Amino acid sequence: MLALPSLPHATSPSISGISIHTERLDATRAEAVPSCRSICAAVLVLGTACVGRGTSRKSRAQCDRKSSATDSRLPLTEQSPVSEPSSKRYLLRARQHPHDPQSIKQDFLESVADKGLQLYAKQAEAIDAVFGDTHVVLSTPTGSGKSLVAAAMLFRAIAEGKKAYFTCPIKALVSEKFFSLCHDFGPQLVGMATGDVSINPTAPVLCCTAEVLANVALRDGPAAGLAYAVMDEFHFFDDKSRGYAWEVPLFRLPHVTFLLMSATMGSNQALYSNLSAYSGREVQTITSTDRPVPLDWSYLFKTAKDAINDLVGSGRTPVYAVCFTQQDAATLAQSLVCKELAPSEQEKQVLAEECKSLEFDTPYGDRLRQLLVNGIGLHHAGLLPKYRRLVERMAQSGLLTCICGTDTLGVGVNVPIRSVLFTQLCKYNGETTVLVTPRQFHQIAGRAGRRGYDTQGSVVAIPPAHEVYNRKLQAEIESAENKKERERLKKRRRSPKFNFVEWDEKTFCDLRTSAPSPLMSRFQLSQGHVLSLLQGAQQHSRDGMAEVHELISLSLCGKKDKQHWAQQVHQYTEALSSAGLIQRYGDLLQADSTLQRDFLLMEDVSLFLVDVVPLLQWGYAGDNGKLARAMLSVVEAICEEPKAVVRAQADDRSGSREHLGTLGE
Repeated sequence: MLALPSLPHATSPSISGISIHTERLDATRAEAVPSCRSICAAVLVLGTACVGRGTSRKSRAQCDRKSSATDSRLPLTEQSPVSEPSSKRYLLRARQHPHDPQSIKQDFLESVADKGLQLYAKQAEAIDAVFGDTHVVLSTPTGSGKSLVAAAMLFRAIAEGKKAYFTCPIKALVSEKFFSLCHDFGPQLVGMATGDVSINPTAPVLCCTAEVLANVALRDGPAAGLAYAVMDEFHFFDDKSRGYAWEVPLFRLPHVTFLLMSATMGSNQALYSNLSAYSGREVQTITSTDRPVPLDWSYLFKTAKDAINDLVGSGRTPVYAVCFTQQDAATLAQSLVCKELAPSEQEKQVLAEECKSLEFDTPYGDRLRQLLVNGIGLHHAGLLPKYRRLVERMAQSGLLTCICGTDTLGVGVNVPIRSVLFTQLCKYNGETTVLVTPRQFHQIAGRAGRRGYDTQGSVVAIPPAHEVYNRKLQAEIESAENKKERERLKKRRRSPKFNFVEWDEKTFCDLRTSAPSPLMSRFQLSQGHVLSLLQGAQQHSRDGMAEVHELISLSLCGKKDKQHWAQQVHQYTEALSSAGLIQRYGDLLQADSTLQRDFLLMEDVSLFLVDVVPLLQWGYAGDNGKLARAMLSVVEAICEEPKAVVRAQADDRSGSREHLGTLGE
């Protein structure tokens, strides 16, 4: 998709706050393309820069309009954190000696001591490294205090008067980190950018998605105005569809000092060696498997509901029941509203009072409220953000007995959990069903037993549901009085679902003891990436095509992949040239000088809009209403359909209401 700003003179009717140009265009391409850009700018912003809630390409196709820092939809408490920043006094002192890292470190350590915190050995080692002159890789278990090490790097950036980025894989985490850092450093010093929300973007510390930093790296490269970058959940480097956003900054920002953090990093010496060679600085790796809160592991041959009953009965709550589809999570949550897990009347009153803080004004809202007043939470990307935040807040307050959700838990959402229950050990990966990887398993399991909440965490897995059912049925068959009854019972045996992958207790043990594999390069280039590189090179008087091929050469993908991307670049430049977005000047390829600085092609099919939008404007000249409808139809045509919405519409036509469990809106 195209993403570009509206021009100042744009005048037209508004569709959901989006203006659309209605000026008549000349039929020639030379005049059509610039006007097309301004029209598309006003339509919508869509694509990888807005990624947050999903990892598949389809889940990334979201239509988000940009919000200002004064967006009235944000709760008042989130708009303006007013508490005194906990590090303010020490920051003011550290700013008096911006060129003395060791003095800044001492100020930071005093601020930590003032909070009553004691450093773990690996924390202290990592903080020492942060105030040195090396990149830092921090691979320690969940709950071991990686956030404090990140705060040390941000503290240094602010004290030195420099810019730092803090990247997270999803928007919910960006928002959570933004408010946390506002509390630590003050709202004047912290900004946020996710593609659809921009708050205080010129602040010294900017919380953003990895794609935002990747776009900065592509466009500005060595001229980018930042000195430090914290990349949290760095194992997303290995994500097939989004991993490039974690790789590109490493080899486009040689002047930036990186802090790479993950609980499941694996062994990646080739990556670290390449980063060191490119930037001219060493990479210091700090690893540990010691958990502040130990875990116990068990495999129970029970249904999910019975396993949760056992965990609740033994006081190991709250429980996070991991399902790998939103529908399964909603179905399990509904089944837990039962007499065995029902809260007391007094507890129900507290839960109901907490629910009054939010208006449940959507079709699924009332059903979610019924779950919450019974102490059962639901957490997945299909819920509206306000519902997810309420579930997280109630969990943090210790009000929920069990939360049923997808593996969003594994990307760092701050939900304190005593026990993690795997309802299955296989998941659909976008192409087929596979067993979860050791990295995915440990990312989720590591959330059990959070520091400051528990002294012990529990990780539990159960067999496939049909195996539990068939074992119970077999007992009935063996106790049947006659052959006819046995034959009748045998017909009730259940088979696994289509494309199902079996697992057992050995699978669980293997996942528990297996280390995460090394991170694989998922490098990729699109037409939009090439255009951004050419634009940035032109603005900084560099050779854009040389930078494109340098990036391919520096990437960690294999030789065949590099050859493939080199060939693709030739096709991309031909398409961009045909669209009038780039031009040849002698031996140089340069972006059209009339393009706005923040012009983005989010998808390869965005070029379709470049061609067709001017024709729509010409064909519907004078009829703003028809132009608006045609414009939205064309934009919708190149977007991949949102699965949940399409499925909900289909179910609604057939009279089914099961879709509400997956949509939540």
